[in-house]
Amino acid sequence: MTDRPAQILVVDDEPHIVELVCEFLGGQGYDCRGPADPQGALPLIQDGSIALVRTDLKMGAVTGMDILRAARGSDAAGTNVVLMTAYPTVENAIDALLNGADNFILKPFTLEALDHVVSSSLEKQRLARENISLKESLALYRASEALEAPLDLPEYLTMVLDVAVDELEGHAAQLALFDVEDGQRSVQQCIVRGAADQVRRLEESVLLALASELAGTSGATARVDAEGSGPLLILPMRAGGELLGLLTVQRGTGAPAFTPAQEKALAIIGSGAAVAIKNASLYNSLQEQYLGAIRSLVAAVEAKDPYTRGHSEKVANYGQVLARELGAETELVDAMRVAGLLHDAGKIGIPESILLKKGPLTGDEYETIKGHVIMSEKIVDPLPLSSIVKRMIAEHHERLDGSGYPRGLKGSEISQGGRIIAVVDIFDAITSDRIYRSRMSMEEAWSVLDRFVQSATIDGTCVAAFKNVIRRHESGGLEIPGS
Repeated sequence: MTDRPAQILVVDDEPHIVELVCEFLGGQGYDCRGPADPQGALPLIQDGSIALVRTDLKMGAVTGMDILRAARGSDAAGTNVVLMTAYPTVENAIDALLNGADNFILKPFTLEALDHVVSSSLEKQRLARENISLKESLALYRASEALEAPLDLPEYLTMVLDVAVDELEGHAAQLALFDVEDGQRSVQQCIVRGAADQVRRLEESVLLALASELAGTSGATARVDAEGSGPLLILPMRAGGELLGLLTVQRGTGAPAFTPAQEKALAIIGSGAAVAIKNASLYNSLQEQYLGAIRSLVAAVEAKDPYTRGHSEKVANYGQVLARELGAETELVDAMRVAGLLHDAGKIGIPESILLKKGPLTGDEYETIKGHVIMSEKIVDPLPLSSIVKRMIAEHHERLDGSGYPRGLKGSEISQGGRIIAVVDIFDAITSDRIYRSRMSMEEAWSVLDRFVQSATIDGTCVAAFKNVIRRHESGGLEIPGS
């Protein structure tokens, strides 16, 4: 029995585009159809049989966002939506990302690009559904519990290996993950658990030979190692047809052979691990897409105001150098880069009439400007970013004396990262030209920062360390990227 082709719905107010896309995707093996008008798409989506919707964004009474909201529903592995538009805007991108759009295609489009986006979206959907199904397997009960906890992939895979050793009564389990470059397979990572001293660890050459030998097989293969090291059970780990690695379980010399039931158990355990590995790869890819989209938003923000162009990049660079100077943890140094780039993303929602105003702001206008912090938080909230990054973005306008915004945090309520980004943000702002004033000299800037320190507004330790950083940079003793 063959699997039914994925059902794809094409929604557009231009009939010739619907016809073109349906004809092309039908030729690729998909079950593709398009309603006579966008309104007719809504009941088709609601019956739950549609795997993917390719919809135009602007179509009149029923928009692409209406289609997106109808399609997403509550099922995490439900209908995927690819939006197409000839008029992309940053606001549309934010709205679409926050509402769960899977991807964007810009008009005019190529059929090759359309095919790539559709196949990629359906593969992610298949993996998500497979992951949900595999969690129900009894043999993976303990490992599936770990998926509900805040474990990262290495921790999860370590638990999977422990489960494999326990369930299959082995002495050790080994997981080798592969990387393929220029058609050549290599071992990217290898994890070993259990009493590894009782068995022979499989070397890279052996693992690669086994991978080539078993590449076309399905399920686990049991054998006694040629060198007499004891029973060996080998499972090629696949997801979406791709060989991701090998999962092996070994017993010591003289131990009984693995049973067919244990072969099946390893297949279940390995399938769950393969899905987790593939999902992690997709997760990282999605994170890069999100960050790329948000960096585009930052560029769009700074394009609205030529006086702030490059500000976020400089805050990121200054912040990283200052964090290192203060001896901060590596995690904070790395997070500073992302937080610096994204801290002002919320200014995309501030009207240009306020951003570019030459004179003093009214009270209401100033409150509108202050709102960019909350807007930045909302933009980054759904992104797969660390809590450190999100906290720094939320705190970059907080002040030690409680006079900052949006929450009026005081003293120790503000994190080290929040204190650092506040100092470098102020420094770059006052040493750069703005539409309402000229840049300050370095001497004037330090005077302003010193007054803030004296009034307990910003962190004096951060300011002192930053002075040292800038002086060393000016004397050629320290490089600051982008400066």
